[in-house]
Amino acid sequence: MIKKLLLIFIMLLSSYSFCFAQSIDTQYFSNYAESKIFELDEIYHNHKKELHPFLQKLHRANRYLWLDRDEEALPILAELYNQATEERIEPYLRCLLSYAILDSFVKTKNKEDFKLWEDYLKNYIKANPDSLPEQTLKNYETSIDHTKANLSYHLTINLSSVPSEENFVLKTDTINTHLIKLPALVNDKPAKVLFDTGVTNIPMFMNKVAADSLGVKYRMRDSLLVNQVMMSVSEGVLDSLTIGEMKYYNIPFIVKDLPHVRNVPDSLKNDKDFCQRLKRVEAEMMNPVIGFDLIKLMGKMQFDFEKNELLVYGKKNIHLDSLDLSKPIDMAYSTNLALQIKIKVSNQLLNAFFDTGSDTYLYVNEVFYQQHKNILPLKAKDKSEEPMYIFTVHGIKAVDEKDINLQSLEFQGRELKVAKDERIKLNQEGNYEVNTRDGMLGLPWLRSLGKKVVLDLLNFKIEVVEEWAKNEEKASSDHD
Repeated sequence: MIKKLLLIFIMLLSSYSFCFAQSIDTQYFSNYAESKIFELDEIYHNHKKELHPFLQKLHRANRYLWLDRDEEALPILAELYNQATEERIEPYLRCLLSYAILDSFVKTKNKEDFKLWEDYLKNYIKANPDSLPEQTLKNYETSIDHTKANLSYHLTINLSSVPSEENFVLKTDTINTHLIKLPALVNDKPAKVLFDTGVTNIPMFMNKVAADSLGVKYRMRDSLLVNQVMMSVSEGVLDSLTIGEMKYYNIPFIVKDLPHVRNVPDSLKNDKDFCQRLKRVEAEMMNPVIGFDLIKLMGKMQFDFEKNELLVYGKKNIHLDSLDLSKPIDMAYSTNLALQIKIKVSNQLLNAFFDTGSDTYLYVNEVFYQQHKNILPLKAKDKSEEPMYIFTVHGIKAVDEKDINLQSLEFQGRELKVAKDERIKLNQEGNYEVNTRDGMLGLPWLRSLGKKVVLDLLNFKIEVVEEWAKNEEKASSDHD
């Protein structure tokens, strides 16, 4: 009888273990569909033994992709590809593999078998409509279209760069603004360029007036994916761009005739404050914008927010660190070629898009807020407040912004106190076109980390070199 009970217990335990493993796989699958990189990484590190062996190997490949080490990812993907074609594996595993392969195509400009995996992914979605929530399936389909758009555009890019051997320092123009402007030469003509990690998929962006004043040539194209939105633009290629001792050649750029002035609502045309803000925005947009594609090629840089200086490390002083797969990551180069940061709010993971072109500390997206509103209390709003107007490359939009009463958040295990004058806003559904995952961190967040902060885009790390003294950050901010 004891042996029989023991046998039943073992059978139940085995059944439980199997179900648990299946639930972990399902959880991984769902987060993969939502491109929640840091949730995937935590699942891998906390439940590695319960995760399907195929997914364990796929995660290792993705770790390399997320840290922009495609050469190390491709052999693993090739091995999984052979396994998927030679063995009978579950369809959802092939689905995830196809997603990773499509991602690698964008970064490596590899067109081989693209159509095969695109068709497989679309057919899987069509044949398994109940396998994931409807919105998740839509995200998959959107990702496929975006991947194709990225691939077709990036195949035309022949961008090259010549980094400096030695370190060099740039004086950053941040007077009266949270945005960073750097001195540069555009086709050998002096200019200031905005440093904007939020511009993804394209190396450089210009207002039509700025492009014409610099004498650069461009032509119309049908459409292009800009910050996850398909839009009609003009395009061209710069011969050269010089930033300090860093040289770039054959730089693709797009030109957009910004519609702000002609789109001003009649009710605001006599609003003095609004018109002054509009003039500032238009003046800022007169500067060419360098996006994350170009910024990433700078490699490693140190921000000195007290002196308004940017130190760019030379080739002699940077190296690629060996990758420790046993440790979770807190930065990633995501599928849509954007920089993502891992932060925690009340111990809840938040995947944040990092945008140095934003002067807001943190935006929290509507979906994330609805899921976690118990830890994200809204501030009381004055009924007399007017709607907020935001300015993007797509025009002016009126939004009813709400502020979140958040005192602190966590980054790299360190608690960050949010200054009273910094705003954490609720990005309500439809306010912004950009896909910002759970939220978006702006330049004020990076500045709050310390007086001197290193952004290492070779190894995807952030290091605080020198912290602010008490009340020092506020004084420096007021000075700007």
